[in-house]
Amino acid sequence: MPRTSNTELPSESELWDILAKESQRTAVHHDYLKLHPDVFTSFKELCHKYGAEHSWVDIYEQIDITELDARLRACFNKLEVSILSQTDPLCESVYDSLAVSKALGKADAIFVFGSPNDLRIRKAVELYKDKFANKIVISGHGPFYASHTQSEAERMAKVATDEGVPRSALLLEPEAITIPDNVKRTLDLFEKIEFKPARLLIVASPFVLRRCEMDWYRFTPWNIETIPVASDSMSYDLTREGWTTTFRGIRVVLNEYAKLIFETKMELLRGERNKA
Repeated sequence: MPRTSNTELPSESELWDILAKESQRTAVHHDYLKLHPDVFTSFKELCHKYGAEHSWVDIYEQIDITELDARLRACFNKLEVSILSQTDPLCESVYDSLAVSKALGKADAIFVFGSPNDLRIRKAVELYKDKFANKIVISGHGPFYASHTQSEAERMAKVATDEGVPRSALLLEPEAITIPDNVKRTLDLFEKIEFKPARLLIVASPFVLRRCEMDWYRFTPWNIETIPVASDSMSYDLTREGWTTTFRGIRVVLNEYAKLIFETKMELLRGERNKA
């Protein structure tokens, strides 16, 4: 059965189906995780502490995706029951590795990842009014597992104009269905209008910022600097302090580690298929 929320991980067949529906732009860099070996350090320490097998993190390129999926899910199932309601500082470190941040600075544009709520666009409007950039780029149709009568990009654009941002300062990409698709379709748009930003502020929920940074690196065919900026979290169980208080929060945060691996693995497999 297809997923119905971001607390679930997709099956292999669903992953291929998602890739077919996204922009067909391919990655130009495959080494983000190799360049950032510290991303999984706290996660592996957490696994070791609570007896969850995690060797798949280091050998995901060598094992087939079915085995990777099985081992990953077993690891997450073990962690889920072990860390529920824990106040272990290591859990905060696991969250911090996802919520990557950098010092703010002027940029060519503010990029907003699609969202079903308005927290991200409100953060972007704040950055715009503080003159960090004179353009806001908004991407998103909505998750592929939900129906939509209006794209997330269009809804968020209205929030921005209601807050006083001129329509001329907005650039919309209303078709993307996933985080990597946000990036790929926006790059398609940038190339179409011959916009080649060297520096972007990228706005998303804190726990997805690592993957957002990775995807801009993976798909951009020119040198680009991205500065991750966290919006507020929409609920306590998606925050640094509260993510272990509910099974939902645990699943959503742990799934980000899975998606870092699966996105990289699937792109490598797609490259192998294209060569065959």
